[in-house]
Amino acid sequence: MTTPVCRFCRSPLSHTLVDLGRQPLANSNLTAEQLAAGGEKTYPLHARVCAECFLVQVDDPVAADEIFDAGYAYFSSYSASWVEHARRYAEAMIARFGLGPDSLVVEIASNDGYLLQHFKAAGVPVLGIEPTANTAQAAIDKGVPTEVMFFHGETGKALAARGIKADLMAANNVLAHVPDIGGFVAGFREVLKPEGVLTFEFPHFLNMLEMVQFDTIYHEHFSYLSLLAVAQVLRANGLRAFDVELLPTHGGSLRLFCAHEASSHQETDALKTLRAR
Repeated sequence: MTTPVCRFCRSPLSHTLVDLGRQPLANSNLTAEQLAAGGEKTYPLHARVCAECFLVQVDDPVAADEIFDAGYAYFSSYSASWVEHARRYAEAMIARFGLGPDSLVVEIASNDGYLLQHFKAAGVPVLGIEPTANTAQAAIDKGVPTEVMFFHGETGKALAARGIKADLMAANNVLAHVPDIGGFVAGFREVLKPEGVLTFEFPHFLNMLEMVQFDTIYHEHFSYLSLLAVAQVLRANGLRAFDVELLPTHGGSLRLFCAHEASSHQETDALKTLRAR
């Protein structure tokens, strides 16, 4: 076997965090016929940590389009508490950043419109970017404009070339889901306005360690994210964090507020405290 390399900094990965052997894909529900035929595929599930950038990651033996296919099973709006979480976020962002009818909110991995529907209801223009066609159609049926595509540096450039520039970009629980994390973050640099704000939400790796949350390790989560690792990915793409909120969702998450390196957004004490921790 060849030594795997870090999906961000390309350093050799020689440290195992945990090896969970061969496991089936989450959210890939079998029919009775498939189950009877023994048709469930399994894949290695081995989490490693990069000694250079400290990004924790699983090997990627599964192609992304096998996971995020046309029959993707996860619809965000089935969780009433998650829809309420999204409503509170929209309300807070509109108030904090003065969003209105002349603004644009773009969500990456917008699923079934669970979040953007709240901005739309408040009169703020929105656009969803979603790779799974069935959830995107559910959003469109709600009146949430949505384009079906995988987001990365090149699609970000294509959107910007069409004049799509965002005052606020949101990416909830998707940063861990992309194999090429650097290429993914590069897209935000293209679409975000010079003084725009980008928020990422993701499960906090520190909680995973402290609470032994091994059940959050699965093939769909390519990366397990700390402030330290994410800050390096941002910096490599001309972006930086300036604020953070600690959230109770998904076993304990971070909401990281980010902007262009040259923007005027000032770093908060909350971010400094978390970095020190």
